[in-house]
Amino acid sequence: MTTHLKPPSESALIESLQRLIRQGIAIHYEVGGRLCELKECTEHGRFMQILKTDLWGMSYQSANKHMIFFRKCNEFPQLRPFAEHNYTKALTLFNGLGDEELAQVEQGTHAITIERANALSVSQLKKAIKRTTHPEPAPPSAGPDYTSRNLQIGFAIQEAFLIHPTTALGATELAEPLGLPADQVFRALWNLEKAGWLEPAGKARYRLRAERFADAVRPKSLFSKITDIVAMLRNH
Repeated sequence: MTTHLKPPSESALIESLQRLIRQGIAIHYEVGGRLCELKECTEHGRFMQILKTDLWGMSYQSANKHMIFFRKCNEFPQLRPFAEHNYTKALTLFNGLGDEELAQVEQGTHAITIERANALSVSQLKKAIKRTTHPEPAPPSAGPDYTSRNLQIGFAIQEAFLIHPTTALGATELAEPLGLPADQVFRALWNLEKAGWLEPAGKARYRLRAERFADAVRPKSLFSKITDIVAMLRNH
C-alpha cells in the first residue's frame, strides 16, 4: 500500500522559513565579526587580496555590509533584536543614519523609531531616512542645482587634511567632526588615495601627498612656500 505524505501546511512552511532567515542573519553577524578581525590583523592592501583570492571573489562592498552589521549591532545593542529579524532594514538604518542619530533611535527620541521601522517597507524606510537627514528643501535658484553629496564629502575631507597636512587620519577620526558615517568617510578616503591626493600612513590611515598638492594649484609660485613647509615638517 502506497503511503502519500501530507504536504506541510502554510503555517509550518512560514515557521520553517522564519527559522532559516534568522539563522542566515546570525551567519551574517558571525561573518562580519570574523571579517573585522581579519582586517585588523592584516597589512594595508592585504585584506582586499584575501577577499579576491581566498574568499571566492567576495567584493569589498559585500564584506563591508557584513562588517557594518556586526559593528553596529555591538555599538547599539538595543537595536540588535530588531536587526536580528530585519537584516535589510537594519543595514538601511546603519548606512543612512549617523551614530548620534542611531543612539536617538535606541532611546526612542528620533523621528524614526524601531516600531516605525518595523512597520515600513525597505523603500519607505529609505524615504523616511532621507526626509529626516534632509528636512529642508533646497532653496529655489535661477539655474539647475548640480550639487553632488559625494563631492562635497570629498572636499570636506581634503580640507581637513590641508588643515593638518602632517597628521595621519582615518575614517574614525574624521567621521565624528564631519557628522558622517565612518563607512562613507572610508569610501571617500579610498577614492582620494586612488586619485593620488592621499597616501597610506599606517593601517587604515592616510595623509596628504605634498607633491600632489603642489601639482594641483596654479600658479605654482604662490604655493611653493606652503609645499616646502609641509615637506620640511614631514622630514622632522
